[in-house]
Amino acid sequence: MDAPLPTTYVRVSRPALGRNLAAVRAALAPGVRLCAVVKANAYGHGLVETARLFVEGGADLLGVASLDEALELRRAGLETPILVFHPLTDSELRAAVEQRLIVTLTHPERAERLARVAGGGGLDYQLEIDVGLGRSGCRDDPLTFLERARKTLGHAASGVWAHLGPGMAPVSVPSPPRTWSEAKDVPSRLGHLAALRERLRAEEEAPAFHVAASAALCDCPALQWDMVRVGSLLYGVRPPGVKREPFALESALELRTRIVDVRPAPRGAPVGYGAEFRPAFDTLLAVLPVGLYHGVGVIPESTVSVATGARRWLARWRGARGGVFRPTLVRIGDEHAPIVGRISLNECTVDLGGLRPCPVGTEVAVPVRMTTLNPAIPRVHVDGGP
Repeated sequence: MDAPLPTTYVRVSRPALGRNLAAVRAALAPGVRLCAVVKANAYGHGLVETARLFVEGGADLLGVASLDEALELRRAGLETPILVFHPLTDSELRAAVEQRLIVTLTHPERAERLARVAGGGGLDYQLEIDVGLGRSGCRDDPLTFLERARKTLGHAASGVWAHLGPGMAPVSVPSPPRTWSEAKDVPSRLGHLAALRERLRAEEEAPAFHVAASAALCDCPALQWDMVRVGSLLYGVRPPGVKREPFALESALELRTRIVDVRPAPRGAPVGYGAEFRPAFDTLLAVLPVGLYHGVGVIPESTVSVATGARRWLARWRGARGGVFRPTLVRIGDEHAPIVGRISLNECTVDLGGLRPCPVGTEVAVPVRMTTLNPAIPRVHVDGGP
């Protein structure tokens, strides 16, 4: 007999993740490798289970933010190459060597540290170049960085990469300037990297160049180069600001919980901390055992279409406390109802007025932002749709 589901859990659809992965892979040019990004607990979907699904579905590499994430994948038995995006401390470098991870170097001095700490022998490393995001990455000439790292560590980098923020990917890559110092903006720096990639392709140890993540994959297919790093698209989320979406995406995640109490709420009675909401009509309230601790109350990246339900509830509550009430709508079966009152740490209330009877124990889907979901909530991966 299957174990009963927890009262509150995150439901993750394996088929939806698999279809998103297949759609991304179909958009890649021949020979372009895929790094599936599983940082932040696989964007809330559960690190190990999701990473395993992506590897089985054809991902060539896994991308993580931290050493801890990489080590968790290794402990789970995943031997796929893992690229760690963040620079590592000296003690972390030792563990990275032992676990055969791909580390990121952001400055020539880090190559010297790596050589001192780990000896450099056989360690796979890649170089991050800052093309204009202004975060991490080397701002100096990439070729000088490559040559210095090779000399210091005794072998070439396996990759050179840069990260582009929302709206940074150009429509096309211009002709390169003569020198890196003459590259003053993102397009010209990308042009310089493209020229360097072409120059090094004939070398025996030519590094893989990759600058495209989810947004660039949508808006600038010419930036696919040797590999793409894809995160949000795999989880059904359209990156902010993209102008094109060349494939369909599916949401794969829902926070689910159960009604733990149903109680009448007379017109004008206070609801929740601060009495910030008072119903305009006699109604019924459902109490849900989820709140800020679980990630409820943060605007989701994408939600199911609830336009009809939203209009109905906006009309019902228009004028409450002198303004228009804009609710977060939960889903109960095929109907929607608003969260009312202030969301507290472990609890929120839902107005059931106008819905069919919803007894204690009824399951409810609550919209959340996937990357703010508490990792302590059980993830339940299922073979059906969300």
